[in-house]
Amino acid sequence: MASHLIHRQLIEANFQSKETALAGQDLLQERYKNVLIPLMEQVFDEYSPKNWSLRIDKLELDLGRFPADLPEKMMRERLRDVLEDQLRKIYLEKGILADPTSTANFKREELGTSKNHSDWEKITFYLIHGRLPWWTSSIDKKSIQSLFNQVLKENEALLKSWLKETPISLATAKRLSVLHNEKQLESLFQSGSGPTKQEFKLVIKFLELLLSNSSLKKAEIRFWLSAVVLFAMFGRKTALTSLIKNGFVSLTAQDKKKAFETAQFLILMSKVIVLISSYKSASESGQIASESLHLIRSEKIDFSKVDKILPSDSPFWKTVVENISKKSFLKKELSTAKKELEDLKFQEKNVADSKAPELDELIVINNAGLVLTAAFLPRFFENLGFVKKGKFISDQAQLRAVVILQEMLGTDQEYDETDLILNKLLCGILPAAALGLLPKIRLSEKEEITSLLISMAEQWTALKSRSGKMVSEGFFQREGSLRRVSKGYQLQIQRMPFDLLLDRLPWTIGMIKLPWMDELIAVEW
Repeated sequence: MASHLIHRQLIEANFQSKETALAGQDLLQERYKNVLIPLMEQVFDEYSPKNWSLRIDKLELDLGRFPADLPEKMMRERLRDVLEDQLRKIYLEKGILADPTSTANFKREELGTSKNHSDWEKITFYLIHGRLPWWTSSIDKKSIQSLFNQVLKENEALLKSWLKETPISLATAKRLSVLHNEKQLESLFQSGSGPTKQEFKLVIKFLELLLSNSSLKKAEIRFWLSAVVLFAMFGRKTALTSLIKNGFVSLTAQDKKKAFETAQFLILMSKVIVLISSYKSASESGQIASESLHLIRSEKIDFSKVDKILPSDSPFWKTVVENISKKSFLKKELSTAKKELEDLKFQEKNVADSKAPELDELIVINNAGLVLTAAFLPRFFENLGFVKKGKFISDQAQLRAVVILQEMLGTDQEYDETDLILNKLLCGILPAAALGLLPKIRLSEKEEITSLLISMAEQWTALKSRSGKMVSEGFFQREGSLRRVSKGYQLQIQRMPFDLLLDRLPWTIGMIKLPWMDELIAVEW
């Protein structure tokens, strides 16, 4: 027997009167459970050949009028006729059935999607939405990185053709930047007329030098450069993406006459990365842009290190360095980049809004117990310096908060963005917003986590323990069903025997709406 998943079932029944409706509800539920569901399973099995997965976005079945005392056998026959008729129509439209009168003459090579293609659907859904589709099994779930590597190994052309046909958002570019290793990135750049391996490495070295006085680490510089280049290559065309593409053209030419343009490009890229990695709002990014403009004039760079990264005996690159050391820049290009990034911030929010879970969409999460921390988070994040006056001070602070929540589980299990949906919501981040490169937890942050868990245990006297581990290991790592509803999200967590202690919880978790959250989370535990 195959496995069948139904995301949402709606039953619409009209009765002659209120009295017959009340009397017929129990009978309808009984028939649905004992007659309709088993027959649907049987028909789906017949129409689901082995080793293939089929997905139907919407299936409407009209059983017509029938009396309440209709025999079960007749109801089965009616449902089978209607269901088979609808399946034949769908399969014929998709070219799956070769003969309209046959129930078994499948064209197997065209039937549904193979497992490989199903995995590819998961990857593309993640790249756009930041989560896996609802039909993904939570039992044998692979990490998004291993799934991506497997798909790329089996058919790298799928990704390349998809990118050429689908203009990507910056969020998708960030996810691609995280997933690609150096070799994979090189191959992707080549498919889209991007920089060569040597050019990309050289730009990274220059940016590390130019940004040596910033707070950005080498891994972050590489991540942001990869994301920006991918966005310029495969995103929609803008003045900023044109500047980036033209910059790589001048760099590739290595014409001494274009050395000044290359110097301008490297300075511009350093400032774009500073801006794009640090802004929190449009108004704040304007302030950061002014500060960055000042840094171009005043930053102190140790150019004695530059010889170590330059190609030997290259007049072109020596001229580039001379131009950079003069700290010459074009205000027009920097102003254009600043404005483009401000616009991009709003566009990315709109994209994240549009890719949010649909109403009643089910998301299975495995850290549902983190809602127990909600009442403590405002003070906790203030102590860490992440929040001021009820708002996160920066995007980086929000990102660190998301990761710190996951660290509270106290396990050594690896996790990725698909595991952090609840964390995002608790930190005021849209589910479809890209997290990018996840930061490492600092020792001071681990100490704050320990203090918080101990505080929770001490206040929850019913535990009869001051162990923070009892809170985290006993309650945090729980499976929950998260659904989008009209006024936010609904989280349902199944109770276990030990959860009787929740009845004596000294703080509430039923409704969660922290100062920085736009949407409510209603919890049923």
